[in-house]
Amino acid sequence: MATSGVASFDPTFDDILQDAAAMVGGGPVLADELISARRGLDYMLTAIQNQNVLLHKIETTTVPVTTSEGTVTFGPSISDVLSASTRTSTTDILMDRDGYERWAEIPTKSQTGRPTRYWWDRRRTSNILNLWPLPDQSYTIVLTIQKNTEDTLRAFDNIDVPRRFLPAVTYGLAYWIGLRRGTRVDQNRLVLLKAEYEAQLKEAMREDRERGPFLVRIGRR
Repeated sequence: MATSGVASFDPTFDDILQDAAAMVGGGPVLADELISARRGLDYMLTAIQNQNVLLHKIETTTVPVTTSEGTVTFGPSISDVLSASTRTSTTDILMDRDGYERWAEIPTKSQTGRPTRYWWDRRRTSNILNLWPLPDQSYTIVLTIQKNTEDTLRAFDNIDVPRRFLPAVTYGLAYWIGLRRGTRVDQNRLVLLKAEYEAQLKEAMREDRERGPFLVRIGRR
């Protein structure tokens, strides 16, 4: 028996919504539920990333800084800076990451030199990368960043998650719809959907684990 030779399964939001609605029962999806389901999906993806699940939103980028330019502002689409390095002509030199407390303890924030430490200041509508010491010349800063998932705006949009997370997303959306429908849905079914969502998410996170060797470093941050 021949297989299809195709591995491009990538359902749209509408496809997943229809499957989720069929799981929960209680009638067809109405217009107001469509809007609520899009919002619920964005809530769910945000909650997944809050569990330190990176999804596929890791990128490497570079930003130039000039003399005494100690801050770089980013938009809200960038959630975190996982690592930062100062690029010299031949080498990327890794910088240490500070938490707010350690950053606040620096007594000479106007000191200049090659940046060796950074603090990622997360705000509501922007995020700020703070460097120390202030650059004593122009440098290229190499960043490994985590981005937020993209919003789902239209029914024919694909969902911004890797394929391995699609089962969890479908069960999670079904649970969201069931909560919104209230008494129209059997409460035992809601319990089942919630349990299946959590199980599918756990399996996806387990499959997403780091497979290479890694170093655990305990220190003050």
